[in-house]
Amino acid sequence: MPSSEICPCFERQVAACAERLDLLLFGEVASQIIVSVAPPAQPEWDAYLNQVLADNWLVMGEVSASGELAIAQAEHTLIQLDVASLHEVWDAALVQKLRG
Repeated sequence: MPSSEICPCFERQVAACAERLDLLLFGEVASQIIVSVAPPAQPEWDAYLNQVLADNWLVMGEVSASGELAIAQAEHTLIQLDVASLHEVWDAALVQKLRG
C-alpha cells in the first residue's frame, strides 16, 4: 500500500501528517524506515535526504540517556514510558502468549 493511501499528506509533507500519527510511527509500510544518526553526521544526512527525498522525510526526535521513550507532537506528550518497563513487557510477551 502506498504511503499516500495510509497517510494522505505523506507525499506533500510528512511532518504535516497529524491525523494518523500512529500509522506514521508504527505502521508497516515497506517504503518507510527509521534511522539513528550521530549528531556530528546530522547536517550531512539532512543534506542528502533533502536532495534525494525533498520534503518526504522528517526528524522524529533524538536518542538520549534518559531511559525513557518520549514521543510528542507539538506541545503534547503522546507517549512517555520507562524503557526498562517496555523491555520487560516485550521480553515476556511471547512466553505469556504461548501460555495462553
